[in-house]
Amino acid sequence: MYFISVLIAVLLIGSAVAIVHLVESTLADRRLRRGWQATAAFLVIAAFIELYLCIVNPVSMSSLVAMFIPLVLSVAVLVYFILLKKTINYLTEINTISGIIVRDPVSGVFNRAYLEQRLDTEVARCHRYGSPLAVVAVEIVDFLLLNDEYGHQGSAIATSKLAKRLTVLLRETDVVANFSAGQFVLVLPDTPEGNLDGLVDRLRGAINEMVIIDGGGVEPSVKLNVTFGTSHCELSTRDGRELIDKAFYSISGESPFDYVTEPDFIQTGATAAVNGAFYNVSNQCGENVA
Repeated sequence: MYFISVLIAVLLIGSAVAIVHLVESTLADRRLRRGWQATAAFLVIAAFIELYLCIVNPVSMSSLVAMFIPLVLSVAVLVYFILLKKTINYLTEINTISGIIVRDPVSGVFNRAYLEQRLDTEVARCHRYGSPLAVVAVEIVDFLLLNDEYGHQGSAIATSKLAKRLTVLLRETDVVANFSAGQFVLVLPDTPEGNLDGLVDRLRGAINEMVIIDGGGVEPSVKLNVTFGTSHCELSTRDGRELIDKAFYSISGESPFDYVTEPDFIQTGATAAVNGAFYNVSNQCGENVA
């Protein structure tokens, strides 16, 4: 019985230490942190009470344990599930906000701010470990004409459908980001230069001639047509912007940074959240409120 009591006490103290460590590293909410810390303190106190009872009166320990342990476990389980529910709700809310900040509200893929930050990280990894890194620029042909003829609704449908198709065709480790109006950038870690042409051909075959607006037999359907440009990380590559620049330059012979200004397309977290909210409520795509 003494051995069992010591084992239970060690488990209670170990659980308390694990709770405190997890809370300190993951939760920023002060009330939740205090709740979990109080639970950990309760487990430690329960462990010492059990050891005390075992040392002071080992003869009647079995009957005391029979009453004490169920009570402690009942209270601990009740508090645990209450705090767990609140913690899950808190983390879900944080993840939702984070998703709004780094994602484009219309296409649903990552935005340009996240793209440039992530790409700089991948370039640094390429230089340090020698792992291959490829970038593919994707541009919708005559996107401005599409926008003029079908409005923001039509251009948003094209952008959304292209984003979804690219996401399905690529690996989970790849990054699909909306760079600008009608332009996407694909970040492809661990993709050798020799495999890039075959990948682009597969993407072109799966995307070009994809119907984005169905005419219903009354009017001609609108089909998507895209062009691709590529670049590959080398030892001389300075940063992610250079890879993006080379990829788009191979399409049009122009640098995208010459005519795209950052304030127009990089949204702050608040702006992205407001845009996403208005998009969901009104379903009117492309209307930027900031």
